[in-house]
Amino acid sequence: MEKAITVMLAEEGTEYGQTCANVLRSYGYEVLLAPKDGSEVLARLSANTPDVLLMDLFMPQVDALGVLKAMPELKLSKRPLVMLMSSVDNVRFEREVLAAGADYYFLKPFDLDVLAERIAQLTGW
Repeated sequence: MEKAITVMLAEEGTEYGQTCANVLRSYGYEVLLAPKDGSEVLARLSANTPDVLLMDLFMPQVDALGVLKAMPELKLSKRPLVMLMSSVDNVRFEREVLAAGADYYFLKPFDLDVLAERIAQLTGW
């Protein structure tokens, strides 16, 4: 049996995070929840590198752009696919994070089934 794709979701402790994690698990993904805090995301990436990192653009301590810029310093065994989400509809932000290395950008609200499908498409799973 093929190994499940591991998704780190930076929404621990939120109702949205639980809902999103449950939908992703229903598609067969392994979900690791992390706090919605960029410094915690970086610490957890060092300890457990997922296949996919899903986080909000705006987080306390370090935002998604800061996480993207700090990731090379972590010297991870593999770079996870980075998917960002935000309720802010701003083309400039979107371009900036994609240029910084994000692989996909979702504008909230979005269909969680579409999220699961995009992960499958982008990972080839």
